[in-house]
Amino acid sequence: MDAYDLINMLNQVQGLADSLDETGVVGVKALTNGQYTTRDTLKLELSKFLLYIANGNGALTDGEVSLINVVLGSEYNAYQLKQLENSTDDPNPANCMTLMGFLSGDKVLNQQNGTRSTQTSDALISLFETFGNIVVAFDENSVSKARCAKYISGMKSYVMKNL
Repeated sequence: MDAYDLINMLNQVQGLADSLDETGVVGVKALTNGQYTTRDTLKLELSKFLLYIANGNGALTDGEVSLINVVLGSEYNAYQLKQLENSTDDPNPANCMTLMGFLSGDKVLNQQNGTRSTQTSDALISLFETFGNIVVAFDENSVSKARCAKYISGMKSYVMKNL
């Protein structure tokens, strides 16, 4: 997977996030009564997840900083990102508003179609897993690898428990 594929994947999931909000009944925007959008929440929560993984070795590489900036659509340096990571709690899939928003889309579709599909949530989890694995590959350490695996497993569990 090259950089263009990653950007395309991110854009597709962000487009899906926008589609969820546009319904008015699912997505983060509906869950928060218009206070937040699914797209903005996705940027923040995916970035927080990536920072958590990247900080497994206590340092941020240039590649990690670049990837996080792509997700955020910003230009933070390693020091600024490290400060941000240190000022927040570790991410928890059970508190991931983006996951809740995507799952709400699955629930409505399943109600309409009489299915138990997780297609919408799966797209989000795939994005987190792909980007997380890239961060792990930057510095290949066991802490980062374990953090990524645990979080992705938690996302999958959350979806199955709450579908």
